[in-house]
Amino acid sequence: MLKHIQFLLLAALITMPRPAAADWPCYRGPNGDGTCPDAQIRTDWKATPPKIAWRADVGFGFSEVVVAGNRALTAGYDVDSKTSAVFCFDLESGALTWKQAYADTCGGERKSLLGPIATPTVDGDRVYMVAAMGTVYCFDLASGAPIWEQTVNKDKDQGIPFGDYGDGVSALVVDDLVIAHLSTTKDSAAWSALRKADGSPVWSHPVERRQAARKRAIIDRSYCAPVRCELNGKPHLILVANAVIDCVELASGARTATHSLADLQLDYGPFAPPVLTGADTFFLTFWYARRENAVLFRIAGDGLARVWANRTLGKGAYSYVVRDGHVYGFGAQGLQGVNLADGDLKWKWRDSDANLARDQGEIILLGDKLVWISTSGRLYVGEASPANRRPLADLQVIGPRPRGGAGATALYNNIVCTAPSFSAGRLFCRSPWGEVVCVDLR
Repeated sequence: MLKHIQFLLLAALITMPRPAAADWPCYRGPNGDGTCPDAQIRTDWKATPPKIAWRADVGFGFSEVVVAGNRALTAGYDVDSKTSAVFCFDLESGALTWKQAYADTCGGERKSLLGPIATPTVDGDRVYMVAAMGTVYCFDLASGAPIWEQTVNKDKDQGIPFGDYGDGVSALVVDDLVIAHLSTTKDSAAWSALRKADGSPVWSHPVERRQAARKRAIIDRSYCAPVRCELNGKPHLILVANAVIDCVELASGARTATHSLADLQLDYGPFAPPVLTGADTFFLTFWYARRENAVLFRIAGDGLARVWANRTLGKGAYSYVVRDGHVYGFGAQGLQGVNLADGDLKWKWRDSDANLARDQGEIILLGDKLVWISTSGRLYVGEASPANRRPLADLQVIGPRPRGGAGATALYNNIVCTAPSFSAGRLFCRSPWGEVVCVDLR
């Protein structure tokens, strides 16, 4: 009897899925903030350069690579067949496990960029993908088989571009809900909560429209991922759009706090998601703002208060990470470390190579190490410290985009601007022209 129990326990351990902490299941990682606090990576890249474990081609797009168990997934667009698809690879070998195409009538080709913007989201045995036309797809993780799809866009069959780039916000799965930003008509959008079991709508929170500062078009979209927080003992979401920031209850979508962004005179954006810095504070940057480019907000009653603002950070669509009272990321002066208490710039860095000095980059935090990939496809690692002023090591992992060919006029597909992801000692990088690279840091 004892041996039988021991056998059952051993079998359970063998078949038990990998802990969530080892995965990178969604946009910006397991915590939604670009961090993996328990990660440990080696930095002796000069003595022992990291190996490229495998490469793959997925077509045009900006989706991050997400990892769940022994699977690595991303999305891409094929110009010849004019189809978007979710790709699933074996984590170890890079072999294609499955590929599932999905309808994306305006998400494939735009004037300035090609391919999906949203990142697949893995939750349990399912994969959720937001298409640029206002549809959420649910696929089976093991096989890629479609489970359900939900479209709230009444104009999805007209073949017209929605917003500036269509719907590009990655889905957030919380409890039994899928939170997605979706077009509802050709000129309106809303935050939608769907039941993850079958896609049925639960609530909708309209996105407020506003006149852009420098163009005649109406801006009525969001490109910031929603962020979960706790307010007054209840789960909430921070929803950032082009006109306002709203805090809403997760269960009902009811708004409990709001803050207008009209005085910032935004042309576009913001694009980078807010980063929680405390129980009631978060950091947010703005790309095309005539005034401040970075603000630390505090949720106060039914509104938001600005703790500090500066023009040091921001000026881009790049994300940020926070550690020990400091925020790290790219701005107009390159990579920077800024004190969260007052917005004071502690240090800034640019590559000494003149050809790389103007690069921007996407950053994540692994343990106490900053890891970023530049717009030229160079991977760096450095200390996450207010005293840090230079990287510890670097490695070229993605080369320049091949000249000519399909999609040559898509300017945003010329630079690397997708954040790396991490799981089980491996970094995953991706170019907007379709190259996926697995870098082994073990």
